[in-house]
Amino acid sequence: MRPDRRKMMFRSILFDSPFYSKILIILLVLMFMYSCSEESPALYEDTSVGNDSQTDIVVEENDTGSDTEILTDDLSSSDVSDIQIIPDDAEAIEDIALNDSFINDAAYDGSVRDSEITYDVPEDSGYNDAVADSGLDAGFDAGYDSGTNPSLRCSGWGMCPDNMACYLSTGICETRDVWKSSSDKFAIYNARPVGVSKGDVLVIDGRRFYYSMFGAMKVKISIGSTQKTAGSYVDENRILVFINGNESGNISITGEDGAGSYPYAVSQIKSGEISCGTDDPPASGKEGPSIDSAGPYAAGYLDLEGKQTRVIYPALCGGLRRPSQKGTFPAVAILHGDGAVYLNYEYLGQYLASWGFLTFMPATADIKELTAIISSFINADLGSLSPVLSGVRTTDKIGFVGHSRGADRTGQVLNGSSLLSQKTVGCAFLGPVGLSYVVPGYFMTFYATEDLQSSDGYSDTYYNRQSAPKWFITINGGNHSLFTDHKVWAGAMMDGQPKISRETQFKVVTSFILPFFEKAFGVKEHFSEQLINPPQSNIYTVEKELK
Repeated sequence: MRPDRRKMMFRSILFDSPFYSKILIILLVLMFMYSCSEESPALYEDTSVGNDSQTDIVVEENDTGSDTEILTDDLSSSDVSDIQIIPDDAEAIEDIALNDSFINDAAYDGSVRDSEITYDVPEDSGYNDAVADSGLDAGFDAGYDSGTNPSLRCSGWGMCPDNMACYLSTGICETRDVWKSSSDKFAIYNARPVGVSKGDVLVIDGRRFYYSMFGAMKVKISIGSTQKTAGSYVDENRILVFINGNESGNISITGEDGAGSYPYAVSQIKSGEISCGTDDPPASGKEGPSIDSAGPYAAGYLDLEGKQTRVIYPALCGGLRRPSQKGTFPAVAILHGDGAVYLNYEYLGQYLASWGFLTFMPATADIKELTAIISSFINADLGSLSPVLSGVRTTDKIGFVGHSRGADRTGQVLNGSSLLSQKTVGCAFLGPVGLSYVVPGYFMTFYATEDLQSSDGYSDTYYNRQSAPKWFITINGGNHSLFTDHKVWAGAMMDGQPKISRETQFKVVTSFILPFFEKAFGVKEHFSEQLINPPQSNIYTVEKELK
């Protein structure tokens, strides 16, 4: 029965029934309210210490009192409803009094959602799971309450819950927002890397750092006792912090309407190459089993000091400044749009790096500076940019990905440099905005049906002006925000509410861009049928002209 019909029926019973029926209904309502008021209290606090034999009881909101289940620890694989009776067979940990019930625990504590206050295993420090639970490495465990769940490992798309996405470089599912609502509150989800040195860029993900037009200016960041300035690199969902070389301690952020701290402290580590650790996902050496999976390489990354450019490269293991795979690789420039921090396309850079491409993301929007930076990645020995990249070279060709205004800037760069125009093998545009330049090489454009910033008219104009081979991919239910790692445009004429998850849109984009650049650069093609005869899907449609 439709909801509006139920409302009409209720009103008819309540207002059109005889007097005694009304009295009966009122009595029933009062009895129901009384039964709710007799519900078990929201929390029985653990008052014992030492070898506690008491039980901790947690009652969910809207508890019906109908279920009673036993949990052995905080890492239960299933959520439970109503009453959770949890045997406390070790020293009582009273972190229930310290933020464990707050929205800071935005995604998962173990795998039980933190709107249901739960017990933490004995190794917990008692504050936000900042110390290892169940023997997990502290660096990973820090993410339990902040949005990263180390128990959720991934090596491709479709391996994380809908409210998360795979960060391929570390192989961990991370929390990502998809849409905004009026009930949203400030939260810090993830911060990486927590081991840093001079020149590195710390990326912090969260929710509602600010919400008004000029709210970014109100955001304050500190690492330990050091106040940091993020400048223009503050977004509603992502903040970039440039490391000068003396920062250490917990990350604290004061947003426009909230504040919080990331529980795992930043520490200074050595500069230069970092050896692979036991927790770093290693290069598999094998081609992924499907187009959804990472390729034979791991994804290493580093930031070029003074150039505000991140490089993501094929590596022996994933992570910051990890040992590179020596060899010559095709290079792809990823140009950001306006209103989003430049490090918002790591999902695409890491995926391409795992399949043997070197990608880079410049911060600048200045066409002259962009031209110089992009030119330095053509037929280059990248050891001159960083010792970590010693033995890594690029081919004498270049490819481009442009999101939003990044497509417009790609056109400006290529129409202003005959050298780059001659070296370009292909351009792929994600929700393009701006003038429709004719660009050289192969061409691909993406339009998402809920995108309120880039209409299909932009992609249509680009597509119609380009020569074959060319592809036009429409993502059903996607929007402008989901082309990025973690950006949510919302509000009047900003973006439409998506009907798919962020990782689903990642999957569509990468599944076409990988075979596109393999064909454009003339390297081994792993999934050529994706371009020739794309599989039928209700998520996307494809228009193409191959000759």
